[in-house]
Amino acid sequence: MALSVLSLILGLAGCLNTPPDDNTGNGKDKPYEFPFVIGTKGLEYEYDAETDSYSCTGLGTALDTYITIFPRFNGKPVTSIGDNAFLGCDSLISVKFENTAGWKVANNSDMSNAITVSVTDPEQNAKYLTGGYCSYYWKRDNA
Repeated sequence: MALSVLSLILGLAGCLNTPPDDNTGNGKDKPYEFPFVIGTKGLEYEYDAETDSYSCTGLGTALDTYITIFPRFNGKPVTSIGDNAFLGCDSLISVKFENTAGWKVANNSDMSNAITVSVTDPEQNAKYLTGGYCSYYWKRDNA
């Protein structure tokens, strides 16, 4: 019995090793190490027609304490995090940005006083987004 359960798990691992879409919008599959993460389901996004991109605006229906923000949503780039998007989300432990390049924060929407912020540490990101930089505007280059 234990051997058949192990065989089933290993068989599923092989099936799941390449998801149907790598979320980059390039039409190609990307191999992932098992287990792979395809982004946190339930996060809220808002489309901005002016920039042809999305902003992550909050947890939505996601209940996870470890979340992943992918660089693309619905084939368009995710280029911002809404101000106060994670306000009150004190249970967040980790926020992983799949694209860590070019993120800036500012306390005004025109980003005139923006500073570059490192988003390579998921635990620190959670602290930023629920605390110190929670009410700031987060943007990255539309790439």
